[in-house]
Amino acid sequence: MARRLLALALTAGLALAVVPAHAAPITCKLSGSAQFSPGAKTKAQSISYTFAGKLANCVGGPKSGTVSAVGAGTFSCASGTSSGTAMINWVTGQTSGVAFTTNQTTAVVRIGGTVTSGLNAGSKVTGAIVFVANAVLCATSGLPSATFNGVVRA
Repeated sequence: MARRLLALALTAGLALAVVPAHAAPITCKLSGSAQFSPGAKTKAQSISYTFAGKLANCVGGPKSGTVSAVGAGTFSCASGTSSGTAMINWVTGQTSGVAFTTNQTTAVVRIGGTVTSGLNAGSKVTGAIVFVANAVLCATSGLPSATFNGVVRA
């Protein structure tokens, strides 16, 4: 009986050893700028975008990093949805690939997604950013770019 319990304990220990542990979530302030093509207007349209930003004051992992992303969707200066991919380069030299979606209501953009590779792979991504945009351009020629600030967690 003792041998069976020892064998069971060793087997359980081996099973635990091969199951990867999920890393603690990393929460960061995010700031940067986005470029839209064509420029965002008051009426929703198909738009592609790129953005570049900085992750700072991070808790739960590397203290900072940079992020770049590409995406596309149907949105206006006030609402819409999109999806895309991002690459985070952490100050430690590690990276994280992210697949994300956005849902915009007014200037607030909610972010959801998954870390697909690298640091914290498999973790869910959540966040919200607020755009600072020129409303006159939204109503006329189209908004070609805007800055943003917010918080993300992965």
